[in-house]
Parts: sequence; C-alpha cells; structure tokens
Amino acid sequence: MADTGGGGTLRARVDGILGTFEWADELEPGRLTENVSFGNVSSRVRMSNAAAIAELPADGAVPEIVPELPGFASLDPSGIPRALMDSAVKFFSGLSGGGDVDSFMASGCLFSLALFYEDGWDGGYGSFVIGRADAAQASFEIPVRFFSGDDLSGTCDDVRTSWILEGNSWKVDGIRREGSAGGAE
Repeated sequence: MADTGGGGTLRARVDGILGTFEWADELEPGRLTENVSFGNVSSRVRMSNAAAIAELPADGAVPEIVPELPGFASLDPSGIPRALMDSAVKFFSGLSGGGDVDSFMASGCLFSLALFYEDGWDGGYGSFVIGRADAAQASFEIPVRFFSGDDLSGTCDDVRTSWILEGNSWKVDGIRREGSAGGAE
C-alpha cells in the first residue's frame, strides 16, 4: 500500500522517529545472545524460559537470597536453634543498653565478660543485627553488630560471642570485640 503522507515509505518514517530518540547504554548487552547453562545442561544448548524453570528443584524451592552487611556477615539466622536465638536476643539487648547480662554467662566464664567491659564496652547502642552463626559440635559462634542509631546507622561495633548448652540453657562462654566502624553502607 502506498504511503500518502508525503514522508516516503513507512520504514523511512520509523527510521526518522527512531533517530530522534536518545537511548541509554545497555545494562547487559550480551544477555539475549549469550549461552547460559542451567544445572547439568550443556551451555551449547539454547534453553527457553520454560526449560530453565523445569530445571528448578522438584519441590519448587528456590535458593533463598539473604542480605549481608559489607565487612560483617550474612544476616541468615536459619542455623541458630530457636532457644539459642531467644537467649541471644535477650543477651544482646541487655548488652546494647548496658544492662546486667551476668546471668547469661556460662559457669567459670564471667572473666570473659569482665575483660570485654575492660576493653571499653559501655553499651548505649540503639539497635543490633545478628549474623550467620558458625556451628561446631555443641557450640555456636554468633557475630552481632551493634549500631548507635535505631535505624542501623551511625557508628557500629562488631562483637563475636561463643555459646554452649549448659544444662537446659544456652550460655555465653566467650565474648570479644571485633572492632568499630562508621555507619552501615
């Protein structure tokens, strides 16, 4: 069909319009043309979205994406038993506000808390986050970052605590200050 608008062909008009747009740089220039492999499928096999979805685990579970604080740790508390988490939150709350936390210390380990305070700890923090615990046998090492602000801002202090099961209760058998830094990024 002939173009009667006087602007030449339809293709010429589209090219004229496209020439006036200001385009941004591509974020992932090769993403639509590169070969991407999934699971144990060769990267030479071109996969559709449906085929990639079929490669997901049978139960539909997708690996969880957990945030982390730069220079600290992953914020994944999933490996911490519930009873330990409850004790840790109470302990860290008391520690952040300068409260009495002696009862959380394991037998014979109160000196560790005394050394911790001697290192200059005075509490006065508004909030804290608990990092991924390292588990070994019947003990856990839990990192925690304390923030001077209530919104994870301001100066922060990193502390590492070791926990053991004493009777039916989780107790701290070691605590040390890892360092201080500016606010979270």
